Amino acid sequence: MKSYTTIFLDMDGTLLDFEKCESTALESIFAKHGFPYSPEIRSRYNEINSHLWKEYELGHIEKAIIHSTRFQQLFQEMNIPGDGIAFNREYLSELGKNWYPIPGAQEVCRILASRFRLYLATNGVGLTQRSRAEGSGLLPFLQNIFISEEMGIQKPHPGFFEKAASRIPHFQKDETLIVGDSLSSDMKGGLNFGIDVCWFNPGGEPNPGLPLTYEIRSLWDLPPLLGISKED
Repeated sequence: MKSYTTIFLDMDGTLLDFEKCESTALESIFAKHGFPYSPEIRSRYNEINSHLWKEYELGHIEKAIIHSTRFQQLFQEMNIPGDGIAFNREYLSELGKNWYPIPGAQEVCRILASRFRLYLATNGVGLTQRSRAEGSGLLPFLQNIFISEEMGIQKPHPGFFEKAASRIPHFQKDETLIVGDSLSSDMKGGLNFGIDVCWFNPGGEPNPGLPLTYEIRSLWDLPPLLGISKED
């Protein structure tokens, strides 16, 4: 087993159940305004939002475009009489109040933190992500948090990791691993930067051909993968 000292951990979809967090926030804000909310509306929002985030990850748009566009477009398509930009601000505030850890997240982080330096590496809004990280109880196990909005650059660009690495004492690429659920941001980002990658793939989705270092189905697979036995 390769010897690591440093682990980057993605947050949404890896440590926190973002789908559940998102659903709770959306339902709350739609209900607050008395707007219709249905599986069709949720599905179309997911399509719009996912497309915009992919464009952002590719560097085709700025993050501000996501925030000014996703609900505006949804409301126009669904004939909802709301201000999409103002609604987005409320949504982000509500999202910051929601954190649902993936099973095992806190305990696995506690175990790993006894052996490795753990760093959160997430694409998102600074205030929202920090609020959620704090509420989730994960902060005591983390050395630092790196958020794309605050870094001025996002995963999968190598610059995100270069900036993070510059803030980590005695950083060595060959001693670093990133764990995340996204092939397009976490895995490609790690590979672009030249570090080992571990794909968290609980649904058993097919790998389109990325040269992954590791793949796991459960967070509980991480400790033994990294050489930590139950007796340790």
